[in-house]
Amino acid sequence: MTKVLTDVAVTRSQARPVRLTADQWFNQHLLIVGQTGSGKSTTTVTLINALMENDQTAIVIDPTGEYAHLPHAVVGKLGTNAFLDYRMLTASQLASLAGIKDPAVIVLIDQAITSLRVANNVLHQKTPYQKLGRPWSIYERQVAQLHDFPRPYHIELLPTQLLEECVIPAVGKQADFALIGQQYDGKRQRELGPALIAIRRLLATRAFQQVFRLPMNAEEMRQRSAHTQLDVVYLMRLFASVKASDRCLVVDVSALSQDLAAGALVVSILAAQLLAIKQHPSAQQPVVLVVDEAHRYLTAAATKIGAFSEDGLSRIAREGRKVGLYLLLTTQSPLDLPVQLLGEFGNLIVHRLTTTSELQTLAMVPSLLISTIAHQEIGEATLVGHAFAEPVPVYFKKTVIRHETASPRFD
Repeated sequence: MTKVLTDVAVTRSQARPVRLTADQWFNQHLLIVGQTGSGKSTTTVTLINALMENDQTAIVIDPTGEYAHLPHAVVGKLGTNAFLDYRMLTASQLASLAGIKDPAVIVLIDQAITSLRVANNVLHQKTPYQKLGRPWSIYERQVAQLHDFPRPYHIELLPTQLLEECVIPAVGKQADFALIGQQYDGKRQRELGPALIAIRRLLATRAFQQVFRLPMNAEEMRQRSAHTQLDVVYLMRLFASVKASDRCLVVDVSALSQDLAAGALVVSILAAQLLAIKQHPSAQQPVVLVVDEAHRYLTAAATKIGAFSEDGLSRIAREGRKVGLYLLLTTQSPLDLPVQLLGEFGNLIVHRLTTTSELQTLAMVPSLLISTIAHQEIGEATLVGHAFAEPVPVYFKKTVIRHETASPRFD
């Protein structure tokens, strides 16, 4: 990434190029911060275009669909021409999407998914796996036939399978502990009522069906087959493995724009998958992951110190650079990011911020610049960080992209 990114930024007063290489911009993770309308999107697009022009790989996670209009962008819109395979969802992720928080139920969901995988891939049946009266030895042998990678299963059977998981030994001398269970646990089945409703509601949600490409009826399958759909993880693997040629990948997650919790989980999954891809020997090209308005898509794990490493973006912030994966995040306020994540960014592009508390959060910003930053005009910013011996005032030229926060104009 040693090429110069020319005309990336120019000072408004002197109109001279600030010549910085990609290695200077991304020798650390890069954070773009500023109030709504201060020029963050213009800056982001400028950097993406510069990366493309220099054949460097950028993957953009786009929350609103506005980056889909970038010239030369390959766009994977979840729910339309791209999807995430539901089989890769863990039990905790599936529970999170359904709004289930009970750890005991999450364990049961994990067991049910395993049972359904055995039913489909080992027994080749399209019905739930019955554990009543089944010996543990047979079940364990069947589970051993599954491989580690996600195996297909009939997710629509999950509510029924959860009920099948609720088996217990018989009472007294009739108990046979060589069997998984000899009778149904009616009390536990009744307690599952709210969880079963939540899962059925999730499986019936159109956005969930489309984004995760759930099995559908014959007519829906016929309509789906008429349109090419690609696994978005495959697209990310392709871009991470082959040197870019004036192209970038935009993953449009706008189908989840009305459900921020689901959107946050999907972004976390995408980030974790990209990190896994970059850890493979075949993915040697440096990759810049761009996440616009990242404060929308930080999962609860990102803001909880004990679970910080469970969030995909947070994992990239901590582990990505050693495998050539760099973050470019934008956010309206540094206060929106957890402290432990904010500390992973070594380079900052600071647009207008007017509150002292926000600026004091950015330890790299000298106190003498606080007043200057508060009065920066649209497009003006200050570069600070490890790539800059001292703060650099810059001006980013306006681009044609229309940001969703742009104010309507009167006719």
